Amino acid sequence: MIKNADPRLVEAWQKIEDARDAYANELKAVQEGCEHLLVAHWKGDGSDPYRICLNCRFEEKGSHWSFNVNHWKAADHTPSLLGTSPERLIFEVGRSEIFKLRVPTYTIQNS
Repeated sequence: MIKNADPRLVEAWQKIEDARDAYANELKAVQEGCEHLLVAHWKGDGSDPYRICLNCRFEEKGSHWSFNVNHWKAADHTPSLLGTSPERLIFEVGRSEIFKLRVPTYTIQNS
């Protein structure tokens, strides 16, 4: 939040924060309701691999042994939402493609 500034700037900044909150809430709702049936997989290049749902853009970082499309474990060893399953289509993509699929996430700083 901007402090000790022209009230118009404070109001404009508040609108930005409100929009970020609304975006984050909508993104969470979309991702929680998605079945994650179309997934992009990047095997990594010496770093941990990534998977991103092509529908809702939910992303998951894989463990260091999840380089193969058919084997997937979340990096933090929690249950995976983007793991291999018969109904899920998984497409291998390159590094630049996987990072282009990411959506921005925001951290709202409250002062």
